[in-house]
Amino acid sequence: MTKSVGGLVLAAGMSARMKKFKPLLPLGGKVMIQQTVESLLQAEIKDIVVVLGKNAAQIKEALAGYDICYATNADYETTDMLKSIQIGLALCREKEALFVLPADMPLVRAETLKAMVKRFSEKEISVLYPTYQGKRGHPPLIAKKCFAMIEGYRADGGLRAVLAEIESEADEIETSDIGCVLDADYEQDYVRLQEVLQLRQRQESNDE
Repeated sequence: MTKSVGGLVLAAGMSARMKKFKPLLPLGGKVMIQQTVESLLQAEIKDIVVVLGKNAAQIKEALAGYDICYATNADYETTDMLKSIQIGLALCREKEALFVLPADMPLVRAETLKAMVKRFSEKEISVLYPTYQGKRGHPPLIAKKCFAMIEGYRADGGLRAVLAEIESEADEIETSDIGCVLDADYEQDYVRLQEVLQLRQRQESNDE
């Protein structure tokens, strides 16, 4: 039986390395966070929480047409991504598992997410990672039994450090989806996202 899976989109950061606010950057006729949320919705992940911080009103405006919920990291200027995850988890405790997806990873394919849910529903896994050419990417799919550990974690190292403690209970699923390893930390990353999306759109047009 398919497990009840939600999505947690992290959009509270400062975009300090990019020097432009990543969630609202144009991408494929939309803005980046719209693409990110749509990848989850297209995978039939219906319970989605977006964690807001900087430019919260503008993000809400961009996502006005989507059926999603919001949480707010009021201390976004001084806290890290793990804090946003902990805040968002408070609205997701009823789910059996949760995708955790940064807002600047907009090109994860819906097919990848669907394959992950299927694998997760078939096996007893604490964390499932997508991989591309052997490299782990995003989003991890995290089981409910890990939520309390994540919410209570107070040491350094972020989510990566938390999940490292249960590495023996993790699994991976290899994909052909380069979107799992493409983010937008720097300007050249943003350019690469645009190139990959344009290539996808051309391929889809040719397939039609």
